Amino acid sequence: MRLVFGLINTPANRGNWSSQVLSAVSWLVLNKPDLVGHPAFVAQFDLLKLDEMLERAKEINPSAPTITLAVLLAYELDLSVSTILTGKVA
Repeated sequence: MRLVFGLINTPANRGNWSSQVLSAVSWLVLNKPDLVGHPAFVAQFDLLKLDEMLERAKEINPSAPTITLAVLLAYELDLSVSTILTGKVA
């Protein structure tokens, strides 16, 4: 839980303690250990705007915003980290 709280409590995302965000970030930490363990993970996560992503998740799938947010987080971070690994600029 300390990792989840630390990830959410960045200057850009401070105050975004909704249950959907907590659950989605928890899911990411538990189910994507290879991604979370990458050296660039925290820096890339800090670039995300969780409030905007949650709104997008609610628009995409109003009946299941939490799982939709988890999928969006995983996708965005996979893309960011793979871009770093291949040396391409996004």
